[in-house]
Amino acid sequence: MGYLRYVFAVAVIFSHFGQSSSSASGQFAVFGFYVLSGFLMTRVPNDWYGFDLRRFALNRFLRLYPLFGLVSMLAVMAISLAPATALQLNPALVVPSDPTEWLSYLSIVPLTQASPARPIPPSWSLAVEIINYGLLWLLTARDRRWAYIALAASVVYHVVVLGLGSPIYWRYAPSWAAVLPFTVGALVHHEGARFRVALSSSQCRGLVGLVGAVWLGLVAWGQTMPPTGFYNALYYCNIAVVAALAALLSAIPLSDRMKRSDRVVGDLAYPIFLGHWAVGVPLSAFLLHSTGRGPIAFATITLATTLLALPLAWMGEMVIEPVRDRVRRRVSAGADSYRP
Repeated sequence: MGYLRYVFAVAVIFSHFGQSSSSASGQFAVFGFYVLSGFLMTRVPNDWYGFDLRRFALNRFLRLYPLFGLVSMLAVMAISLAPATALQLNPALVVPSDPTEWLSYLSIVPLTQASPARPIPPSWSLAVEIINYGLLWLLTARDRRWAYIALAASVVYHVVVLGLGSPIYWRYAPSWAAVLPFTVGALVHHEGARFRVALSSSQCRGLVGLVGAVWLGLVAWGQTMPPTGFYNALYYCNIAVVAALAALLSAIPLSDRMKRSDRVVGDLAYPIFLGHWAVGVPLSAFLLHSTGRGPIAFATITLATTLLALPLAWMGEMVIEPVRDRVRRRVSAGADSYRP
C-alpha cells in the first residue's frame, strides 16, 4: 500500500497548493490515510506485538515523533525566513511564542486546547491518529465484534451530526469523527480471510486499477462542489472505495522487488505529509512570487517536497528502523511480508 499512501500525500499537497479552493482532495486523502491506518494498526498488534502495550506504544512513538521533531525544526526555519508569506498561506503557520504553546504543539495530543500556532499545520491529524490507535489497541483490533459495535456507534454519530446540518468540520476533524474510517479499516483486516476466499489474486489485480480510477473520479468530482449537499455522499463513498482498495491490495502477493519498491515509495508519504508546508513557504516567497497556489506551484512544491522526503526517509531507514526492529516481536507467520 506504499504507492497508495504516496498518492494520498500528493493529494494533500494539492488541497493546499492546487488551483482549486475546494479541499476535497485533502479531506478524502486524510480519511483514506485513516482507513489504511485502521487496517495496518489492526494487523500490527495481531501479527507483531501480541497486544504488548509497551512494544506497540514505543514503536508508534518511534514511527511518529523523530520525523515530526526534525520537520518541525525545518518548518520553524522556513517560517522565520518568510513570516508574511507563511501567514498568508495558512494562519496556523506561526512559530509558538511561549513554553505553553510549544508544549501544546510538541505533545501532538495536548492536554488542553491545541495551540493555534503550528509550524506543521497537519499535526492535528497526528493527534487523531494517536487517539484512534488507543481505541484500536483497547477494543477494535482485538475482536471483530468490538469493531462492529464501534462501526455502529460511529455511523450513528455521523448520521446525527449530518442530520443537524452541522459544518463538515464535525465529521472530519475530531478524533471521534475519525472512528468511522479507522473502524472500517480494522474490519478490512478482520474480514480479510473471507474476502481472499471470494476473489483470487488475479481478480484482485484486475480490480485495483478500476477501483483506483473510481477514487480519482470521486476526488475530481468533489473538487467541483462546496462541502454540502451531494458532496456528503462522495465524502462517505470515499471511505468505502479506499476500504475496497485496501482489501484488494492486501490480497495480492508481491514479489520481493515489488515489496521493496512499495516500501521505499510508501516511506516518502509521511515526510511529504509533514514537510510540504515547510517547502511551500520559501518556494512561494522566493521562487513562485505569488500566493503559492496553482498548477505550477503544486507541481513545483510536490517535486521539491519529494526530494526533501528522500533524505528524511533514508535517515529513518538508517537510524530509526534499526531501533524499531529491536522493539518488534513477530507473533504470526504471516508477518514476514511487511514491516509495520
